[in-house]
Amino acid sequence: MPDEMSIPTLPAPPHASTPTAGPAPKRSPLMLAALGLLIIGIAMGWLLGPQHQHLSDATAGDQALAERTRMLLDNDNGLRGQVVAEFTANGGNWAGLGSAGADLDGPAPTDQTVFELGSITKTFTASLYQQAIEKGEVKPEDRLEQYVPELAGSPAGGVSLESLAQHTSGLPSVTPQTGAESLLPGITNENLYAGTTMARELERAKATPLSKAGTSQYSNLGISLLGHAMARAADAPDWQTLVQQRVLDPMGMSHTTFAATEDDVPAGAAVGHLYNGLRAPRWIGEFYLPAGTSTFTTAADLTRWGQALLAGTAPGSAAMDPTFDAGEGNRIGRVWNVTAGPEGKEFTWHNGGTGGFRTQLVLDRRAGRGQLILSNTTRWVDAQAFRMAASDDDQLSPVPPTKGENPIPGWITYGIAALLVLSAVWTAFRGKHRLAMVGSLLIGLGALALAWAGGPWDVVGGWAYGILLGAMIIATVQAVRRWPSVPVRPKKWWGLAIASLVLSVLITVALFTFF
Repeated sequence: MPDEMSIPTLPAPPHASTPTAGPAPKRSPLMLAALGLLIIGIAMGWLLGPQHQHLSDATAGDQALAERTRMLLDNDNGLRGQVVAEFTANGGNWAGLGSAGADLDGPAPTDQTVFELGSITKTFTASLYQQAIEKGEVKPEDRLEQYVPELAGSPAGGVSLESLAQHTSGLPSVTPQTGAESLLPGITNENLYAGTTMARELERAKATPLSKAGTSQYSNLGISLLGHAMARAADAPDWQTLVQQRVLDPMGMSHTTFAATEDDVPAGAAVGHLYNGLRAPRWIGEFYLPAGTSTFTTAADLTRWGQALLAGTAPGSAAMDPTFDAGEGNRIGRVWNVTAGPEGKEFTWHNGGTGGFRTQLVLDRRAGRGQLILSNTTRWVDAQAFRMAASDDDQLSPVPPTKGENPIPGWITYGIAALLVLSAVWTAFRGKHRLAMVGSLLIGLGALALAWAGGPWDVVGGWAYGILLGAMIIATVQAVRRWPSVPVRPKKWWGLAIASLVLSVLITVALFTFF
């Protein structure tokens, strides 16, 4: 057989080379720097950003009641400190949970801790009105202008006292001018009722029209006018003096006070907070005192009030009896709400809210039991109080669980802020001139303020805010880095660029009003 043919090996072309394993490609220094800045922002948000408030493990008072309170809460998102009380006409227990101070890990509040009461104060005004009827000082059908002649001839002056007590007068919550003036302070976390003097609000009430009279329409203005009318009918110098004489002194409620000025705020009162952890302002003002803008009290005093109401010995306790059917199982007494509960129960109640506090007093008059919650954040406690009232011992009630506030609006706000921040980042990297970068950065800063004020901080903590903060740090550093290499303004349409910058400033100012 012929020998096997051998195939010659061809030389490699000059440009060819044998592939070898080389070093891994290096990450972009710019990307690493951006990642570092993002981590710094998240850390700053975690440490200094909005707080995810919750009840700490600190407790005071009755430990069994404290444990039951925690069990009845599906979550404590947005809560910070509470005093809860359960009582009958003859006795009761209280428990403090969390912190009533500026520190989330502070000591638990007690039944002597001073809280802002809010609109439960209206039940004091109801007592004054009921007593005035019983004493023959007023009649339910009397017109308001008989006791407040400044309102003679006006729509407000012509309403009956009974309609004020039932919230059926047709008066709005506050005078239209005061409502408009309170919008900005409400957004900027300031006192809504600064400057609400008697003379100013009476003048405004005189010009206030009625709307849907005869239907249930909650009115702080109406109850305030009722309270001041009762003071005049009794020849008292003012509403707070009459309350002291006819409610607080007879009940021995020595730790309940009213703050018409900042100097009247009790020392050591609990600190109220918004749901993002910011300290809330005190609502201080003269005219709306009968509606509860600035009442300070303790759980011990309010328990005493509740016990006497259950016993029927509280001054003017007949005000709890329903006088108006609001429909859907809800009736109204003189200020008091009466609502059908589960399993044939019926609750007589009133809640309250100020800048940084939420409160609720619920009475089951048939069972002779009452529940009270005083809380120092803006998460409403109504569902919690009703669930306590509807439960027996350690058995959960069939009423809906207390899941807290709806987080969807907060996430929507966060999403809007995130889009504005991403726009700032994109412009910092791709913007063609300095005017665009400055305007975008300004809007991004405003977005940070918007997120701080309206983000979902009752369900997440500051780390989520830190993502936005880190992105803005990246945008700022990149804008500074590119600054020397980009022109001040575009070659064309530079007037439009300046107009856009002015608009950016206006948007930023508007967003910062949410801070």
